[in-house]
Amino acid sequence: MVISSLFRVSVIQPHYSAEYGSNVTMGCRFPTENSLNMAQLNIFWQQKLSDEVKEVYKLINGHEDLSGQHQHFQGRVTLLYEELKRGYSMLHITHLRITDAGCYHCVVNYREADHKYIDLEIEAPYKRINIQERKEEEDHILTCQAEGYPLADVLWFYENRINDTIFANTTHKLTDTGLFNITSVLRIKPTAPGNYSCIFQNKEWRQTSAHRTVFLIGKKNNALIIWKFNPGRNGKARVPTIKMTEDKMCCVNS
Repeated sequence: MVISSLFRVSVIQPHYSAEYGSNVTMGCRFPTENSLNMAQLNIFWQQKLSDEVKEVYKLINGHEDLSGQHQHFQGRVTLLYEELKRGYSMLHITHLRITDAGCYHCVVNYREADHKYIDLEIEAPYKRINIQERKEEEDHILTCQAEGYPLADVLWFYENRINDTIFANTTHKLTDTGLFNITSVLRIKPTAPGNYSCIFQNKEWRQTSAHRTVFLIGKKNNALIIWKFNPGRNGKARVPTIKMTEDKMCCVNS
């Protein structure tokens, strides 16, 4: 392939970001003069990785040629033919996978040739957070689990505030689809009831959260309840208020 200094290919945008499972359309522009002769048009799209080059799509003399297409892209890639006459090579990829991320090489050969590179980033937000609660002896165990990409940190909040004294056991594993499966386990003592939230936060500071209100009841203490009947000013009995202390419950007249 001979690169011409007169025939110039340009990118519509150098970087694309898309969500796992969605679709993306990337493109580059090329000069067509007044009309396009499809029989002279050749287009090549490749994914360039550090250790491998995958053929994504190929158009030879105006005709689609999928004979050398990498199996990773089979059934998921099309070229938007209606855009060719306008001088656009638009590559459409469906059902995006984590492994679709990387550098893409757009080559256009139309009497002369030129090429450009485009970067594609794939992200899978931690949208579905599963939160479970179980009891283990006197403690309550909260578990937050979610899948996403890239790898995220799990932060635990108590009463909507981050608490440095909360220590959870967080682990992760890589799934067959390239997502990170993250599990964070928090042990709550009976003396710490309240509203607990787990937040999955990735390196771009994007985050999703789930929360669970846990009302824990500790051991019942020996309670001393004293009821006193004191007539009020109007001769009616006052209704005593109940006040809880650490070691007993007592009756206090208001």
